[in-house]
Amino acid sequence: MKNTHRLLCLTLCLVCVSPMLMGMTQVPLSIHIATKNDKPVSKQAWIDEFVATANRLFKPADIFFKINKTSTFSKPGSIIKEVAQRHALARYAEKDGSIHLFVVERLADKAIKDKWISGVHWRYQGKDKQYRGRRYIILSRWAARIDTPAHELGHFFGQAHAKLPDNLMKSLPRDDDAKFSKWQIGKIKKQLRKMMQSKLLKTTQVEYDRRQLTVTE
Repeated sequence: MKNTHRLLCLTLCLVCVSPMLMGMTQVPLSIHIATKNDKPVSKQAWIDEFVATANRLFKPADIFFKINKTSTFSKPGSIIKEVAQRHALARYAEKDGSIHLFVVERLADKAIKDKWISGVHWRYQGKDKQYRGRRYIILSRWAARIDTPAHELGHFFGQAHAKLPDNLMKSLPRDDDAKFSKWQIGKIKKQLRKMMQSKLLKTTQVEYDRRQLTVTE
């Protein structure tokens, strides 16, 4: 009788607690910040804020981003105007299982003269064979919104541009509270599984409380 009572109590505890704990995939980020006059073009507070925003927007996909390392660079400069400069960043984007994000002062449109953009998901297409296959995100500290990194991460996970203003994958302008659709969340999850299987991303499985984004490794 005592064992039956204990089993019943344990079952009730699991019913009460387990729905609050959900599995989550932790994805590492490598942050590279351009320098101007030997000073980084962005403060760490902005980096932390955009990562927190990305975590909120990717929470429905059970993805949690964690900064793996942060570094600075001086070449090819803090203002990226040419395609060759975009390619030059590939030297820093090692295939280490993380997503590389480069924060620069300004980022020019590759096709329209004198137009500045907020960010881009970039694939290396240069001539150096050792960098082939590398892909990374470039962000403009001057033009990026706080949700721009999440938008570009959406591209990293295979999402194309959307048309509706309440969708995060719409180009600017879009709603301040734009988010992914349920269909996009499903596609992001599928793409993440492929990246994990191919070893493109080295992830960690963690748990989090659904009531708040508190992650436990």
